Amino acid sequence: TYFIDSSYHNQGYSISNFLWTINGFTSDVQNPQYTFPLTELSYPITLEIIDERGCSDLSTKSIFVQPELKVNFRADTVCFGQETRLIAYAVKPDYADVGQWTWYFDDGTEELVTTSDTIYHQFAEDGIRRVELQGTGSGGSSCIASAMKSVKIRRLPIASYLAAPTSCADTTFFLVGSVGSE
Repeated sequence: TYFIDSSYHNQGYSISNFLWTINGFTSDVQNPQYTFPLTELSYPITLEIIDERGCSDLSTKSIFVQPELKVNFRADTVCFGQETRLIAYAVKPDYADVGQWTWYFDDGTEELVTTSDTIYHQFAEDGIRRVELQGTGSGGSSCIASAMKSVKIRRLPIASYLAAPTSCADTTFFLVGSVGSE
C-alpha cells in the first residue's frame, strides 16, 4: 500500500519532518510504502509532522485491508455452432465490485473487454477449449485476478443415409449411416 502525504501549513511554513507509524513499522519518508501481513483486518496508521519552526501535528486513522480479489466463471456446454454463455463472478470478497472483465479464448478470436458479467461466444472449433478470465476491481482499484477453465464444445453428429435406386413406385429402402458425435 502506498501512503501519500497531503499535509500542509495554512501559514505557508514548510513541513520538515514526517514520522509514519504503520502497524508498528516506522518511517520518516514523506510517502512510504508498506505491505500489510494479513487481509480483512483494520490497522492503525499515524502520521506526525513537524514544520520548520518545530511545531507538530498528529493524525491517526485506521485502514481496513480488503482481501485479494478472486474471480471465477461458469460456462454452458453446447453443440458446435451454438453460442456458449459465460458468466463471470467475484468469489472473494463477496461484495467485490469488478469494474472490467477481460476474456481470452484459445480459438484465435481477439480478447473481449467488457463491463458486463455475462457474455456469449461462438467457438471456431469443437472439443475442449481453454478460456481465461481476468477481473479488475472497480473505482481505480489495482486489484486484478484471473481464472482459467476448459470449456467443452460438443462435436456435431454426422447425418448420412444410403438409398438403392428404384423404378416408379417400387419400395425404396434406406440404410442409416449416421454417426454419433461422442
